[in-house]
Amino acid sequence: MSEYDDAYREFEERWNEAVNQPEVVEPEGVEAISVDVGTTPMLNRMRLIADSLLEQKLIDQAQKDAIHAATMQIDEIFASVDADALAAVRRQLS
Repeated sequence: MSEYDDAYREFEERWNEAVNQPEVVEPEGVEAISVDVGTTPMLNRMRLIADSLLEQKLIDQAQKDAIHAATMQIDEIFASVDADALAAVRRQLS
Protein backbone atom coordinates (compact mmCIF):
# COMPACT_ATOMS: atom_id res chain seq x y z
CA MET A 1 0.00 0.00 0.00
CA SER A 2 1.36 3.45 -0.90
CA GLU A 3 1.57 6.63 1.12
CA TYR A 4 -1.11 7.98 -1.17
CA ASP A 5 -3.51 5.20 -0.18
CA ASP A 6 -2.81 5.76 3.51
CA ALA A 7 -3.31 9.51 3.17
CA TYR A 8 -6.49 9.03 1.16
CA ARG A 9 -7.93 6.59 3.71
CA GLU A 10 -7.04 8.95 6.56
CA PHE A 11 -8.68 11.83 4.70
CA GLU A 12 -11.83 9.76 4.08
CA GLU A 13 -12.05 8.81 7.77
CA ARG A 14 -11.68 12.42 8.89
CA TRP A 15 -14.11 13.64 6.24
CA ASN A 16 -16.74 11.14 7.33
CA GLU A 17 -16.26 12.08 10.98
CA ALA A 18 -16.69 15.76 10.10
CA VAL A 19 -19.74 15.20 7.91
CA ASN A 20 -21.44 12.80 10.31
CA GLN A 21 -21.26 14.90 13.48
CA PRO A 22 -23.97 14.17 16.03
CA GLU A 23 -26.78 16.69 16.31
CA VAL A 24 -26.12 19.35 18.90
CA VAL A 25 -28.91 19.35 21.46
CA GLU A 26 -29.30 21.96 24.16
CA PRO A 27 -29.51 20.37 27.61
CA GLU A 28 -32.93 20.64 29.18
CA GLY A 29 -33.37 22.75 32.26
CA VAL A 30 -30.23 24.80 31.64
CA GLU A 31 -30.69 28.52 31.27
CA ALA A 32 -28.76 30.41 28.63
CA ILE A 33 -25.96 32.61 29.90
CA SER A 34 -26.77 36.25 29.45
CA VAL A 35 -23.92 38.50 28.43
CA ASP A 36 -24.34 42.18 29.04
CA VAL A 37 -23.20 43.86 25.87
CA GLY A 38 -25.25 46.92 26.63
CA THR A 39 -24.23 50.37 27.65
CA THR A 40 -23.62 49.74 31.35
CA PRO A 41 -20.20 48.05 30.97
CA MET A 42 -19.05 50.86 28.68
CA LEU A 43 -20.20 53.51 31.13
CA ASN A 44 -18.60 51.64 34.05
CA ARG A 45 -15.37 51.62 32.06
CA MET A 46 -15.61 55.39 31.59
CA ARG A 47 -15.95 55.81 35.36
CA LEU A 48 -12.86 53.65 35.91
CA ILE A 49 -10.96 55.75 33.39
CA ALA A 50 -12.02 58.88 35.25
CA ASP A 51 -10.82 57.35 38.53
CA SER A 52 -7.47 56.52 36.96
CA LEU A 53 -7.13 59.99 35.45
CA LEU A 54 -7.72 61.50 38.89
CA GLU A 55 -5.15 59.19 40.49
CA GLN A 56 -2.63 60.28 37.87
CA LYS A 57 -3.56 63.93 38.51
CA LEU A 58 -4.59 64.41 34.88
CA ILE A 59 -8.02 65.68 35.95
CA ASP A 60 -9.25 67.15 39.21
CA GLN A 61 -11.92 65.87 41.60
CA ALA A 62 -14.63 68.10 40.12
CA GLN A 63 -13.95 66.74 36.63
CA LYS A 64 -14.02 63.16 37.90
CA ASP A 65 -17.30 63.82 39.73
CA ALA A 66 -18.76 65.37 36.56
CA ILE A 67 -17.83 62.28 34.53
CA HIS A 68 -19.36 60.00 37.17
CA ALA A 69 -22.55 62.07 37.33
CA ALA A 70 -22.91 62.22 33.54
CA THR A 71 -22.34 58.50 33.05
CA MET A 72 -24.78 57.65 35.84
CA GLN A 73 -27.41 59.88 34.22
CA ILE A 74 -26.82 58.24 30.82
CA ASP A 75 -27.03 54.80 32.46
CA GLU A 76 -30.38 55.69 34.06
CA ILE A 77 -31.79 56.88 30.73
CA PHE A 78 -30.76 53.69 28.91
CA ALA A 79 -32.10 51.60 31.80
CA SER A 80 -35.53 53.15 31.25
CA VAL A 81 -35.65 51.78 27.68
CA ASP A 82 -36.99 48.27 27.09
CA ALA A 83 -33.96 45.94 26.99
CA ASP A 84 -35.13 44.10 23.84
CA ALA A 85 -35.78 47.37 22.01
CA LEU A 86 -32.37 48.70 23.03
CA ALA A 87 -30.71 45.49 21.84
CA ALA A 88 -32.53 45.76 18.50
CA VAL A 89 -31.30 49.32 18.01
CA ARG A 90 -27.74 48.28 18.86
CA ARG A 91 -27.94 45.45 16.30
CA GLN A 92 -29.21 47.88 13.65
CA LEU A 93 -26.23 50.14 14.26
CA SER A 94 -23.65 47.36 14.18
